[in-house]
Amino acid sequence: MLNAHVCEAKQARALRCYMAMHINGGEETRAHLREVTRLVKIAKQTLEKDPRFEVLETASTTCMIDFRPAGVSNEKTNEFLNLLTGSRDIFIVSTFVNKVEWIRFSVGSYATEEEHIHNALNLISSTADKFLK
Repeated sequence: MLNAHVCEAKQARALRCYMAMHINGGEETRAHLREVTRLVKIAKQTLEKDPRFEVLETASTTCMIDFRPAGVSNEKTNEFLNLLTGSRDIFIVSTFVNKVEWIRFSVGSYATEEEHIHNALNLISSTADKFLK
């Protein structure tokens, strides 16, 4: 039964990809993917430079970054996530990898610009300043 769900998820992903290519055209879709990759790289490098955070190594082709405050428990990571989402200025979620909670920052909307990434990173940084005192 589990394998059927995996197959359905792959089919749904393939259909979304087909629709994006059909609606936007191949060149626009490729340009969007290049821009998303560039924005993710900016965010990931910024978070990696900040010693207050750990960044989970993921495939370079993903449009998301998993991070957490360095050296804290899952409960503290969840508190930090609640502080971030409580502001209602950013929407992020958490995920578990090997029983460790990570905060997932995703880039992918056609409307996302570099300014939005910097604003989100500033919010994450200022929240970390308050949280990690």
